[in-house]
Amino acid sequence: MDKACQNDDLWQNPAMLNAALKFAASEKHGRDIEVMMPYGDYMKSVSEWYIQLLAESLGKQYNKDGKEVCYGRTPLVAVGTTDMHSQTQQHQEGKLNKVVQFIRLADWENDLTIPDVFPEAKKLSDISGVTMGQALEVARQSNADALASNKRYNACFTLPKLNAYHLGELLYMLAMSVAYEGELSNVDAFNQPGVESYKRIMGPKLAEVKAANQK
Repeated sequence: MDKACQNDDLWQNPAMLNAALKFAASEKHGRDIEVMMPYGDYMKSVSEWYIQLLAESLGKQYNKDGKEVCYGRTPLVAVGTTDMHSQTQQHQEGKLNKVVQFIRLADWENDLTIPDVFPEAKKLSDISGVTMGQALEVARQSNADALASNKRYNACFTLPKLNAYHLGELLYMLAMSVAYEGELSNVDAFNQPGVESYKRIMGPKLAEVKAANQK
């Protein structure tokens, strides 16, 4: 992944391509909210990690030239299939201001098959014999197809398996993508002055509370 992310060919560099597409979606088409939606509870923490990366790195008031630009996208955590019920109505029919990113697994370890436990319940019986991994993928693809049919931008990252190697590849690619977008947008992706602002306020306030407690 490190080698791929150094390729000068945009179409062969996943991080650079991802950055270019996100930058264009944001700046040309007003898609300033980014939803990270892995399909599988095990991967929810990947979404939580990513929104911190995106928020801290690209949410900048000033660019490298000191010009006020207020750049960046609002990141949101979602997880499939849970948030197909709680968020998808907004994704599907709300404002045209979002990019939804899916993460899927190609091969689930110890994938369970849905049994025909309640043959009298037709809707449940109809999906018996399908594995949980297959059901998740059908749900994700259906969500993606529905979004695309209504001009809603979405993308999908596929992990061959859920292991340290492939997860590391994904995290590395996403980090590199954010770095590339910092260059495209001319903002410093490696500082966080906004975080320092509240810290400067918070320190004296804590000192005041401590002093009051000691009286």
